[in-house]
Amino acid sequence: MFIVEFPQLVDAPYTANALLDSFEFDIDLKEGYQIVWSQSDLLSCHNCQNPTLYLNGSNEYQFDVTVICPNNCKAKYTLEVDVESSIFTSNIFNPSATQEQDRNFLLSAGKPFLIEQAMICDRWGNLVYTISNIEVSKDGFTWDGTDGFGNLIEQGVYVYQFNILFENSNKAQLIGDFTIIH
Repeated sequence: MFIVEFPQLVDAPYTANALLDSFEFDIDLKEGYQIVWSQSDLLSCHNCQNPTLYLNGSNEYQFDVTVICPNNCKAKYTLEVDVESSIFTSNIFNPSATQEQDRNFLLSAGKPFLIEQAMICDRWGNLVYTISNIEVSKDGFTWDGTDGFGNLIEQGVYVYQFNILFENSNKAQLIGDFTIIH
Protein backbone atom coordinates (compact mmCIF):
# COMPACT_ATOMS: atom_id res chain seq x y z
CA MET A 1 0.00 0.00 0.00
CA PHE A 2 1.21 3.51 -0.77
CA ILE A 3 -0.10 6.99 -0.03
CA VAL A 4 -0.69 9.45 -2.83
CA GLU A 5 -0.26 13.08 -1.85
CA PHE A 6 -2.54 15.41 -3.78
CA PRO A 7 -1.86 19.14 -3.83
CA GLN A 8 -4.02 21.60 -1.97
CA LEU A 9 -5.12 23.70 -4.95
CA VAL A 10 -6.97 26.45 -3.14
CA ASP A 11 -7.94 27.49 0.38
CA ALA A 12 -10.28 30.28 -0.70
CA PRO A 13 -11.55 31.66 -4.02
CA TYR A 14 -9.02 33.21 -6.35
CA THR A 15 -9.49 36.93 -6.92
CA ALA A 16 -9.41 38.67 -10.30
CA ASN A 17 -9.40 42.41 -10.97
CA ALA A 18 -12.46 43.65 -12.89
CA LEU A 19 -10.38 46.26 -14.69
CA LEU A 20 -8.48 43.52 -16.52
CA ASP A 21 -9.66 41.38 -19.43
CA SER A 22 -8.12 38.15 -18.15
CA PHE A 23 -6.81 36.27 -15.12
CA GLU A 24 -4.01 33.71 -15.11
CA PHE A 25 -4.11 30.85 -12.63
CA ASP A 26 -0.98 30.15 -10.59
CA ILE A 27 -1.15 26.52 -9.50
CA ASP A 28 1.93 24.70 -8.25
CA LEU A 29 1.88 20.98 -9.10
CA LYS A 30 4.53 18.40 -8.31
CA GLU A 31 6.47 16.90 -11.20
CA GLY A 32 4.56 14.12 -12.94
CA TYR A 33 1.10 15.38 -11.97
CA GLN A 34 -1.36 16.45 -14.65
CA ILE A 35 -4.36 18.69 -14.51
CA VAL A 36 -7.53 18.69 -16.63
CA TRP A 37 -9.97 21.62 -16.53
CA SER A 38 -13.70 21.46 -17.23
CA GLN A 39 -14.59 22.49 -20.76
CA SER A 40 -15.10 26.20 -21.07
CA ASP A 41 -14.70 28.69 -23.89
CA LEU A 42 -13.38 31.13 -21.28
CA LEU A 43 -10.16 29.16 -20.65
CA SER A 44 -7.12 29.31 -22.94
CA CYS A 45 -6.56 25.54 -22.58
CA HIS A 46 -8.06 22.54 -20.80
CA ASN A 47 -5.03 20.39 -20.00
CA CYS A 48 -2.38 22.93 -19.07
CA GLN A 49 -1.38 23.74 -15.52
CA ASN A 50 -2.15 27.47 -15.53
CA PRO A 51 -4.67 28.51 -18.18
CA THR A 52 -5.76 32.08 -18.75
CA LEU A 53 -9.36 32.86 -17.85
CA TYR A 54 -10.92 35.42 -20.20
CA LEU A 55 -13.34 37.51 -18.14
CA ASN A 56 -16.75 38.01 -19.74
CA GLY A 57 -18.53 40.35 -17.33
CA SER A 58 -19.51 37.85 -14.63
CA ASN A 59 -18.62 38.44 -10.97
CA GLU A 60 -17.94 34.76 -10.26
CA TYR A 61 -16.50 31.85 -12.19
CA GLN A 62 -16.37 28.19 -11.21
CA PHE A 63 -14.39 25.35 -12.77
CA ASP A 64 -14.14 21.64 -12.10
CA VAL A 65 -10.54 20.47 -12.10
CA THR A 66 -9.19 16.93 -12.08
CA VAL A 67 -5.63 16.35 -10.88
CA ILE A 68 -4.05 13.08 -12.03
CA CYS A 69 -1.07 11.70 -10.10
CA PRO A 70 1.77 9.71 -11.75
CA ASN A 71 0.05 6.41 -10.74
CA ASN A 72 -3.20 7.53 -12.48
CA CYS A 73 -5.04 8.30 -9.22
CA LYS A 74 -7.46 11.19 -9.58
CA ALA A 75 -8.72 13.95 -7.31
CA LYS A 76 -11.45 16.40 -8.25
CA TYR A 77 -11.60 20.00 -7.13
CA THR A 78 -13.88 22.95 -7.74
CA LEU A 79 -12.02 26.23 -8.15
CA GLU A 80 -13.74 29.60 -7.86
CA VAL A 81 -12.65 32.99 -9.13
CA ASP A 82 -14.28 36.09 -7.66
CA VAL A 83 -13.94 39.38 -9.53
CA GLU A 84 -13.22 42.48 -7.45
CA SER A 85 -14.19 45.91 -8.67
CA SER A 86 -11.11 48.04 -7.88
CA ILE A 87 -13.45 50.88 -7.00
CA PHE A 88 -13.44 52.23 -3.49
CA THR A 89 -16.09 54.21 -1.64
CA SER A 90 -15.75 56.70 1.18
CA ASN A 91 -17.06 55.58 4.55
CA ILE A 92 -17.21 59.18 5.78
CA PHE A 93 -18.20 61.81 3.27
CA ASN A 94 -18.21 65.61 3.56
CA PRO A 95 -20.02 67.21 0.60
CA SER A 96 -19.22 70.66 2.05
CA ALA A 97 -15.44 70.12 1.78
CA THR A 98 -13.59 72.89 -0.03
CA GLN A 99 -11.27 70.56 -1.98
CA GLU A 100 -12.90 68.60 -4.80
CA GLN A 101 -10.88 65.46 -4.04
CA ASP A 102 -12.41 65.49 -0.53
CA ARG A 103 -15.86 65.27 -2.15
CA ASN A 104 -14.99 62.17 -4.19
CA PHE A 105 -17.48 59.51 -3.26
CA LEU A 106 -16.22 56.74 -5.57
CA LEU A 107 -12.54 56.33 -6.30
CA SER A 108 -11.30 54.22 -9.18
CA ALA A 109 -8.00 52.42 -9.67
CA GLY A 110 -7.25 54.76 -12.57
CA LYS A 111 -9.74 53.65 -15.24
CA PRO A 112 -13.00 55.30 -16.31
CA PHE A 113 -16.27 53.43 -15.79
CA LEU A 114 -20.02 53.83 -16.17
CA ILE A 115 -22.47 54.00 -13.28
CA GLU A 116 -25.38 52.08 -14.80
CA GLN A 117 -27.60 52.68 -11.77
CA ALA A 118 -26.96 54.17 -8.33
CA MET A 119 -29.24 54.52 -5.33
CA ILE A 120 -28.61 56.15 -1.96
CA CYS A 121 -31.16 55.61 0.80
CA ASP A 122 -31.49 56.88 4.34
CA ARG A 123 -31.38 54.42 7.24
CA TRP A 124 -35.14 53.83 6.95
CA GLY A 125 -34.86 52.80 3.30
CA ASN A 126 -36.20 56.03 1.79
CA LEU A 127 -34.58 56.81 -1.55
CA VAL A 128 -32.77 60.15 -1.32
CA TYR A 129 -30.63 60.11 -4.47
CA THR A 130 -30.52 58.14 -7.70
CA ILE A 131 -28.63 58.43 -10.97
CA SER A 132 -28.19 56.25 -14.03
CA ASN A 133 -25.88 56.00 -17.04
CA ILE A 134 -23.25 58.40 -15.72
CA GLU A 135 -19.75 58.18 -17.20
CA VAL A 136 -17.10 58.58 -14.53
CA SER A 137 -13.54 59.67 -15.26
CA LYS A 138 -10.50 57.82 -13.96
CA ASP A 139 -10.42 60.34 -11.08
CA GLY A 140 -13.66 59.07 -9.55
CA PHE A 141 -17.21 60.24 -8.93
CA THR A 142 -17.76 63.53 -7.10
CA TRP A 143 -21.14 64.14 -5.51
CA ASP A 144 -22.38 67.39 -3.96
CA GLY A 145 -24.42 65.64 -1.24
CA THR A 146 -27.81 66.85 -2.46
CA ASP A 147 -31.02 64.93 -3.08
CA GLY A 148 -32.86 64.88 -6.40
CA PHE A 149 -34.33 68.33 -5.64
CA GLY A 150 -31.02 70.06 -4.88
CA ASN A 151 -31.45 70.01 -1.09
CA LEU A 152 -28.37 69.22 1.00
CA ILE A 153 -28.82 65.81 2.63
CA GLU A 154 -28.79 65.82 6.43
CA GLN A 155 -25.83 64.56 8.41
CA GLY A 156 -26.24 60.86 9.23
CA VAL A 157 -25.80 57.28 8.03
CA TYR A 158 -26.90 56.25 4.51
CA VAL A 159 -26.74 53.08 2.43
CA TYR A 160 -25.80 52.84 -1.23
CA GLN A 161 -25.96 50.48 -4.18
CA PHE A 162 -23.92 51.19 -7.31
CA ASN A 163 -24.09 49.03 -10.45
CA ILE A 164 -20.85 49.62 -12.36
CA LEU A 165 -19.91 48.76 -15.94
CA PHE A 166 -16.22 48.82 -16.93
CA GLU A 167 -14.85 49.52 -20.42
CA ASN A 168 -14.06 45.81 -20.87
CA SER A 169 -17.76 44.87 -20.19
CA ASN A 170 -17.04 43.50 -16.70
CA LYS A 171 -19.58 44.52 -14.10
CA ALA A 172 -19.48 45.15 -10.37
CA GLN A 173 -22.07 45.90 -7.73
CA LEU A 174 -21.07 47.96 -4.72
CA ILE A 175 -23.31 47.87 -1.65
CA GLY A 176 -22.51 49.44 1.69
CA ASP A 177 -23.06 52.35 4.04
CA PHE A 178 -21.39 55.68 4.74
CA THR A 179 -21.76 58.66 7.05
CA ILE A 180 -22.33 62.21 5.82
CA ILE A 181 -20.81 64.96 7.93
CA HIS A 182 -21.06 68.74 7.42
